[in-house]
Amino acid sequence: VANCGGIMGIITGYRDLPLITRNELAPYMDRDYNFTSLSIESASSLSYDLAIKNICQNGGYISGDHVHIKIQEHEISFIDFDFADIFTIPPHLSPELHFHGSWTIDETHKDLLTSDRAGDYVEVEFTGTCVYMQGNLHERFGILDVYIDDNLVQTRDMYTPSEYNNSVQSTTVWITNLPEAKHVLKVVATGRKRDESKGIGIQLGRVISYTGHVTELTKS
Repeated sequence: VANCGGIMGIITGYRDLPLITRNELAPYMDRDYNFTSLSIESASSLSYDLAIKNICQNGGYISGDHVHIKIQEHEISFIDFDFADIFTIPPHLSPELHFHGSWTIDETHKDLLTSDRAGDYVEVEFTGTCVYMQGNLHERFGILDVYIDDNLVQTRDMYTPSEYNNSVQSTTVWITNLPEAKHVLKVVATGRKRDESKGIGIQLGRVISYTGHVTELTKS
């Protein structure tokens, strides 16, 4: 309901939403999202305040009830972007995903495989220039290493405080602007963890690769 209402509200403005839609949204406007202190109302207010701040920092200004936005050159963030490979766990484990060691399907989140043993790893060959891998954050998770073609390219800490446990759509891997070719992704449970973590486990999910390029961040 909130997602549909948000999209419609952007197009029409809240006041012009159909009455039936506003009535459907009403019970949820002040209800906090799970694991957050934000509701639709408070998140909208915060987003508006941040937008105004961003406008003013970039040459715009406020005059009475009018917001003046300085026109800037647009940037294409994803250039010629397209899907290349998609490897899944449910409904069927893609045979291209090779899990080495002791991995188990999570009983609650069946799209994730879990390991609690240092040295366990998953490996997959993909095509394209960018690759993403799903993961979960949890208070009992540790640190993983990410390799592309046997080169260590990222280290990721999968710990999160308990109030954010089971952030199951988190990004474990996001590597961009690789040469257009076949590559091998390898993700390893290192056995390392921060002091606050209650364990060294990791949970991993689907892998998606893309063709195209991502605009590099400019240094300010």
